[in-house]
This record gives sequence, structure tokens and C-alpha cells, in this order.
Amino acid sequence: MTSILKLKEFAIWYDSQAVKIRAQIDSRLEKIRDFGHYGHIKKLSPLLFEIKFNNGNRIYYTEKIVEGRILILILGGNKNGQDRDIKKAQKAAEKIHDD
Repeated sequence: MTSILKLKEFAIWYDSQAVKIRAQIDSRLEKIRDFGHYGHIKKLSPLLFEIKFNNGNRIYYTEKIVEGRILILILGGNKNGQDRDIKKAQKAAEKIHDD
């Protein structure tokens, strides 16, 4: 089982999404947490991964092992702001792994 932590930036983005989108996100996170099924993902760097949704939304995350696997949700976004979001998420992932 995977524990999931959400950074403040992710929570702000999540709260701004429509109810239907939040339900899709919640469903995917439950599958990850309960079954380890990530769906369509892409490795962006040694520390940063992207969960892709068919509607263009993205979730950027990193994994860290601390008494079991912890998935840390860094940031959410969509295809339009992808380059900016990746740069911001990469910096956050590096900080998380430096601690």
C-alpha cells in the first residue's frame, strides 16, 4: 500500500477543479494507493513523474521511501502550462529529496 501526501500547491490546484475532475483524480489516487496501479505515467527525470489524464490534466509527483513508499503529489496542471509546471515540480522534487 502506498501512502499519499499532498503539497500545498497541489491542494490549491485540486480545489480549483470541477467536481467531475476531482472525482477522476480521486479515483486514480485510490487505484494507486490501494493497488499500485498508476495508469498512464511518464518519467520526466530521475525524481519526477507525471500522471496523465485523457482530458489533458497532469499530476506531477515524486516517490520517497520513508517507512514504506510515499507518493508525494507536488503539483497539478494541464497540457497548456506543462513546461512551467514541470520546472516548478522539478525544483520541489529536488528539495524533497535533499531533505
